[in-house]
Amino acid sequence: MTAVQLQLIVWVVQLLTWHLASSLFLSPAFNMMSRDSQTSALTAKAINDVFETSSSGACSLIAISDGTASSDEVSMGLALSNRAEGMGVFEAEVGGSEGNVTQDLLDQIITEARKLRQESWCTNVVVLSDDPAFLASFAESSLRGRLLVWATRLLVVTRLPLQELRRLLASSWTFNMMNAMMLSIDSESEILRCSIYVHVPFSTKAKVVHVASWTASQELSLKAKTALFPEKFNNFHGGLINITALPFRPYWVEEVTEAADGTILKTYAGSDGQLMNTLAERLNFTFRVMEVKDWDEVTSKVVERKAFMSGVYHVLLPQRRKRYDFTFAYERAITEFSMAKPALRPRWQSLYYPLDENVWFCILALLALTPLFALLILVRHFGMSLRLLLIIFLCGCFFVSVIVAALFGLLIICGGKLAHKEDQADARTVTLEMVGSLLGQSIAERTGQRSGGRVMLASWLIFAFILTTAYRGNLTAALTLPKYPPRVETLPELVGVVDKITMPPYGAEFKEFFSQSDSIVFQTIAKKMQLVSNILDGLKGINEKQSHMDGERYLRLAIAEHFTLADGSNRLYVGRGSVLPTIAGLPIPHDAPYKPQVDRLLMTIIEPYVVPRDLLILSLTPDF
Repeated sequence: MTAVQLQLIVWVVQLLTWHLASSLFLSPAFNMMSRDSQTSALTAKAINDVFETSSSGACSLIAISDGTASSDEVSMGLALSNRAEGMGVFEAEVGGSEGNVTQDLLDQIITEARKLRQESWCTNVVVLSDDPAFLASFAESSLRGRLLVWATRLLVVTRLPLQELRRLLASSWTFNMMNAMMLSIDSESEILRCSIYVHVPFSTKAKVVHVASWTASQELSLKAKTALFPEKFNNFHGGLINITALPFRPYWVEEVTEAADGTILKTYAGSDGQLMNTLAERLNFTFRVMEVKDWDEVTSKVVERKAFMSGVYHVLLPQRRKRYDFTFAYERAITEFSMAKPALRPRWQSLYYPLDENVWFCILALLALTPLFALLILVRHFGMSLRLLLIIFLCGCFFVSVIVAALFGLLIICGGKLAHKEDQADARTVTLEMVGSLLGQSIAERTGQRSGGRVMLASWLIFAFILTTAYRGNLTAALTLPKYPPRVETLPELVGVVDKITMPPYGAEFKEFFSQSDSIVFQTIAKKMQLVSNILDGLKGINEKQSHMDGERYLRLAIAEHFTLADGSNRLYVGRGSVLPTIAGLPIPHDAPYKPQVDRLLMTIIEPYVVPRDLLILSLTPDF
C-alpha cells in the first residue's frame, strides 16, 4: 500500500470523525469555534464560491495541501461543503528527515491526481500552502507529471504577501501560463478578506491582475471588465515569443535583407514560414527564432518550454510524443528514398539489342545453312574433299560470323583448286560480291558467268539488304534511346539491393520507430540506416548500393538545386514507392495552454484544401 493510499485512508477517518463530532455536540459550548476554525470555514466557502461562479456545471475537486494545520482545516471544510461530482484530498508533509521525502510524495500525489483528472469530465484543483518552496515544488511536479491542462482550473490558496505572489507567478510556467489564479487570504482584519489575482503573460497593462474580492459579508465581488479564469491566449497583444527552427527548404526559408538605415532584417518564407507569419498576425504576436545548432536542440528548447513551439513541421512518431506534443496535424508528410540512376556500361550485348530473339535465331539458321548449300554445290561440281569442306564449315560455325568464314574458305579453295581459269574467276567474283555486300561495297559490272552463282548472289543481296538495313536502323534507335537497366522503385526492392541507407540526424527517431515495427522490411531498414550530418552529404554518397531517405519535397528540391545540370539531367531519382506516409504538425510543449487557439487557426487555414473525411482523419489524436 503506497503512502498516498495511506494518507487517503487517514483523511477519510478524519472526515468521518469531524462529521460525527459536528452532529453530536450541538450545545452552545461546542458550537463556539476558534478564530482559526472560522477562518478555515470561510476560506472553504470562498473557494466554493469561486468555482461555482466560474463553472457551468459540477466538476471534480482535487485538494492538495502541505500538511499544516490551517491547510488541513480548509481541506476538511472543502470536503464537508463540497457539492462536486467527486473529490480527492491529498497531503504532502513539508520537510522531513530526508530532503527528497516531500518531493517523492508530491510526485506520487500528482500521479494519483492525474488519474482522477483523466476520469472526470472537468476538474478543479486547489493547492493550499503558505510555503513558497512547497508551491514551487508543486509547480515543477505538476509539469513533470502533466497534471494540468487548460480545461483544468487551478486555484492556489495562500497567505503570502502580494510581492511574494508576484515573484511566484512570474517564475513558474504553471502559475503564469496555465489556467491558474491565486486566492490571497488577509487574516489580520476582523472580517476575513480574500483577494483573487491572475497572471496575464501577454497584456498591455499590468501582468498581475486583481480580478475579484471575497468577504464574509459581501461574498464574491468581480472587478469591472474582468472574469474568473480568463482566456490568456486569444490575443497576445503584440507580445514577443520564442520559437525554434532551422532552414528546411521549401518549408522554412530564411531571407536576409538590408534596410535603408543599414540594419539587417531577417524574414522567413516557405510554406511553414508563411504559416507562422499568419499565426502571428491573427493571434497578434511577434516571434523571434532562437539560435540552435541542430534539430535536437530545436525540440529540446520546446520540451524545456524556452520556446513556445517549433516553426518547422515534424512527423508524428510515438517516440516524439513522449517528449513533446503536436499542434493540429496540418501536413501530409511522405518520407521517400533516392537512388542513383542505373548507368549504361559498354557491353557486347549492346549489339544484340536491336533485333528480336526470333530474328536472331532465323539469321543464325540461315547463316549456317547457306555455307552448307554452297559447299554441297562445290562438292558436286568440282569433286572437292568432303573432309576438307567439313573442317571449313565447322570452323565457320565456331566463329560468330559463319558466312564470312565460309566465303573466305570458298575463295581460297576455289582460287587454288579449280582447274579452269574461268571457273576460278567466276567463283572469286561471286565470293567477293557476297562479302563486299556486307561491307557496303557497290556491285561490280561482272557478276559471274554461271547462272547458279548469279542466283545465289541475288538471293544473298536481298537478304543482306534487309538484314543490314533493319539492323542499322534499330541500332541507331537503340543508341539514341538506350535501354536502361531496371530501377529500384519500391521499398522491398530497396531493402534487397542496398547495403546502407542514410538519413540526417533526426533520422535516429525514425530508426527507433522502424526497429520497433513488426514489419520485416522496416526492421531491415533500421539495421541498414546510418546517420549523416546533412542531406547533401547523404545525396553525395548515393551509389548502386547506397540510398538516402528524407521528406518528399525537401528531398526533391535538394536534388533539383544541387544535383541537376543545366540541361535538366541528373544522376539521382526518387523512388515511386514511399517509405512512410504519415501526418505532421508543429512541436509544442505537453499540455500547452495555447494549443486550442493554434489548432483552430491551422484548421481554418487548411480546411478549404481537404475534404471532410481527411479532416476527420487528421484530427484523430490521442487524448492526454
